[in-house]
Amino acid sequence: RIPEGMTVFPGQRVQLPFGRGNKRAEGVVLAVEAGEDSFFCDRLIVACGGLAGSKLGGTMSGYKLLAKLGHRSTKLRPSLVQIQSSWPELPSLKGVRANCHVQILCNGETYAQSTGELQLTEHGISGPVVFEISRDVCAEKGNWTCRLDLIPEKSAEEVYQMLCVRRCSKLPAEELLTGILHNRLGRVLTKAAGIKGKQYVNQISNAELREVVAAV
Repeated sequence: RIPEGMTVFPGQRVQLPFGRGNKRAEGVVLAVEAGEDSFFCDRLIVACGGLAGSKLGGTMSGYKLLAKLGHRSTKLRPSLVQIQSSWPELPSLKGVRANCHVQILCNGETYAQSTGELQLTEHGISGPVVFEISRDVCAEKGNWTCRLDLIPEKSAEEVYQMLCVRRCSKLPAEELLTGILHNRLGRVLTKAAGIKGKQYVNQISNAELREVVAAV
């Protein structure tokens, strides 16, 4: 529904660049040429999309147009994207979700971090928590690292004590994290920590438990 007092001119093809019309008492007026018609305004909203929608026809034209009008833009970089990883276990975890604290480091220093829902994909990590900080990844040269804390609500020592209690069980060692994390994720992490599949939970040593804590 068109708001009261607004006039719509459909089918107009705007000619670039915009020009400046005659000066008025309140300031310079912009002149927009569209075919044989000319439109004059004190303020102009330019809604022409951007590179984020390149598959839908988005281009650099909007940035170039605004630059000609004297506006400046920040450096363009991907946003709301997943972070790719070469970790070989990712394909087996595709679709797994978990609450997680994600920390991005550049040359060993924290660059960005956030806590929220993580989704593992075939090629990396995604989900709301990643979208919040992925724009900061590789913003400059350096050694970039991504760390995941998959039990962010507990300290490392609290996780260790929790796992110690579980050693009373005779479950297979690969089920150590079952009920704490997604089953597939728990099995992959115990394996990554060096826990052998033929072991039982009550056979896991203190040192091995520490390795599992480090993995999560």
